[in-house]
Amino acid sequence: MSSLDRARPLALLAVALLLALPGCKTSDYSGLRPDAGPTDGGDDAGADVDAGPESDAGMDGDAGPESDAGPESDAGMDVDAGPSGPTAAALLTATAACPTIAGAPLYALDSGGTATVELCEGSGALWFRADLDVDCDGGRAATCMADPDYLPDTAFSDSTGRAIDANTVPFVVLPGVRAGFDYRSYGLRGGQSVAVIYQDRVLYGVLGDVGPSTSIGEASYAMAEALGVSPSPTTGGVDLAEVTYVFFEGATNRVAPLESRAEAARVGAAAASAFLAAAP
Repeated sequence: MSSLDRARPLALLAVALLLALPGCKTSDYSGLRPDAGPTDGGDDAGADVDAGPESDAGMDGDAGPESDAGPESDAGMDVDAGPSGPTAAALLTATAACPTIAGAPLYALDSGGTATVELCEGSGALWFRADLDVDCDGGRAATCMADPDYLPDTAFSDSTGRAIDANTVPFVVLPGVRAGFDYRSYGLRGGQSVAVIYQDRVLYGVLGDVGPSTSIGEASYAMAEALGVSPSPTTGGVDLAEVTYVFFEGATNRVAPLESRAEAARVGAAAASAFLAAAP
């Protein structure tokens, strides 16, 4: 018998003894992927540890979690209109009647025109209905500096002490002090919150300048642009008395810094809601 023939029975006997030992069944490890690690069984069995939790499935890592998109109510919000302020219709209804200021003068839409515009006051606000002439005073862009009536200064200053920039700050102009009306007597100062309503739009801005004492209805380049009308200081604005201006009285309704459009929107929306709540 050769040495190979003698070794074969011994090898078969060794294999038989090995298979007979407990815990050595090869079926215990069937299907295991060597790079995945053993499973714990139960609900986690077969989970791919590289894939991450199920809730992340399909998420675009560059897009960030869904919550980064912001609440649904913010979609398409115009920051100038305020986060949740009253509608144009609600404000127009509340200002339809005009409790006139006793002894206040009437104002013309344009210098030298017929004085027909009344000042109304009540429920913590002062309002009137007029046209919208574009004011470029204080503007720092060429579009305003080209205005033949351009002035580099405004009656009030921004938080840096400079003239208010008509190109970027939505502001409204009030008539200068005259017999029968002084805007300061109604708690109005530079930076006072104002709502401007045109058609179905409401924009919040500030009192930013003082103009002629006999005419009314003037707003900045930025205000006209935000309202969706031509901001050209020579051919833009609104010619007819179709714009309503509502100034909210008192120190609590002042915007600071007055050049902040977001702050003007926040203060204005709150002031307008309070005005409606107090209106008869």
